[in-house]
Amino acid sequence: MDSFIDVMSNSIGVLTIILLFAAVVASRTRGLVPSYELIAEKTIYNFEAREDKIYFVDHYTIMKMVIDNLREIKKLETEEERLAALTKVRIEHEGYRVVSEALPAGVIRLLPDPGGGTPIAELSDRSSEFHRVLDALNPEEDMLLFVVRMNGWEAYRKGVRECSQRGFDSAREIRDNESPIEFVVGSAAAAGGWK
Repeated sequence: MDSFIDVMSNSIGVLTIILLFAAVVASRTRGLVPSYELIAEKTIYNFEAREDKIYFVDHYTIMKMVIDNLREIKKLETEEERLAALTKVRIEHEGYRVVSEALPAGVIRLLPDPGGGTPIAELSDRSSEFHRVLDALNPEEDMLLFVVRMNGWEAYRKGVRECSQRGFDSAREIRDNESPIEFVVGSAAAAGGWK
């Protein structure tokens, strides 16, 4: 019985040390995972690192375009007309298009479209599209969320370095190259969150 108790107390001691180590490491990764205080206090703006470019995902404008379309569709008389109109919605905005098949469920699904974005070579250029977006934001009130595609690590590293030099807090979400970006109409995305 004494041997069993020794083994148990040693195991608990080792687990305690591992948990303390994990807590210390987690507390030092503020740049990778946003704290809840930052999310509550700051407005989130989204970027995507894809291939050799950084794209600004202007989900506020896209959300407004979708809601305007939904208001027009709501004026139709029958449910069948509304559903048919929902599946025909075509919204494109600066490198993204909305997949209309997901709209009846209230999901805004974005797929990449050709065009737009700031190439890696231009990320340091203060006149680039990337820096024009950052110029419009305030590091005290806004934070940046990067969706990092598996093929976009180099662009992400350079982009987040530029953001850090300008004083922005940032976080990242890693996704495969094919998955769409989604957020729900009326969810936290309307206030800057990301699903």
